[in-house]
Amino acid sequence: MSFDLLTAHVELTDAALEPLVRLAWGREVLPREPRFRLKVGLDPADLSGPTRTVDTSQGTLSLCEFPGGWTLESGRVQVRLEPGGAEVTLPLNPDSSEAVASHLALTEAGRASGLLPLHAAVLSRNGRAVAVSGASGTGKSTAALRLMAAGWSLVAEDSAWLDPVTRRVAGADQGIRVFESSLHRFAPEWLERASRLDIHGKRWFATERAAGAVLERLYVLGTLPVGILSGAAAVQTWWTITGLPVAAQARGAVSANLGLAVRQFPLESIDRDALVERLTSQAH
Repeated sequence: MSFDLLTAHVELTDAALEPLVRLAWGREVLPREPRFRLKVGLDPADLSGPTRTVDTSQGTLSLCEFPGGWTLESGRVQVRLEPGGAEVTLPLNPDSSEAVASHLALTEAGRASGLLPLHAAVLSRNGRAVAVSGASGTGKSTAALRLMAAGWSLVAEDSAWLDPVTRRVAGADQGIRVFESSLHRFAPEWLERASRLDIHGKRWFATERAAGAVLERLYVLGTLPVGILSGAAAVQTWWTITGLPVAAQARGAVSANLGLAVRQFPLESIDRDALVERLTSQAH
């Protein structure tokens, strides 16, 4: 089974692997030639190489590193990077650590392909997009909900991919999760579409995703001084937004593309309510 996704041509040795790939990469196809080659299979992984512990936002992983990639200690998840392509091994029924490692392996491949992962909400209007980043609890999802109610279209709630060359941005996650109080306050008409409360007190509902958006600006919510970020502060913030790669090839690709992103996209620290007010006024 094969198909194009983001800037890659994907080959699967088993069609049952498709949901795992789309969970990390979404569903949009971005223009790029030649296309990155991604092969995903169920082949046994190589456990040679030194072991390294990696902390992720979803838990700690023990990885065996080798030139060009790494393998999860269980032997069921692996990423091998090469110029112009990557090979990823995934399990069909992952346990919790294998699920985290599977997502990381596909993220490493996306980085190596020349894309930047964004931990951000992304919204678009008339094909032009803005990204809203910030630590958990700073209000990204609530800001996205308020902007959707004001006429903006959702590209991603929390996870997106950016091609810094074409400036195109694509959503990787599905739907939006917001606190029930926010739905009551800002979009009560969507309450009927929302799922039950999750363990975090949020409701999830599906939305039609905007495609083909071009990123123009990136905003950061949180504790940074308000204003345009530049120099070391901008670079450090971009690394926080994109995350730190594990494999050397992925680090090299991100380092090159991060420089391009810093030069192309204004990065502004702003209060959530001020951001919503500014972008809402632009929608009218």
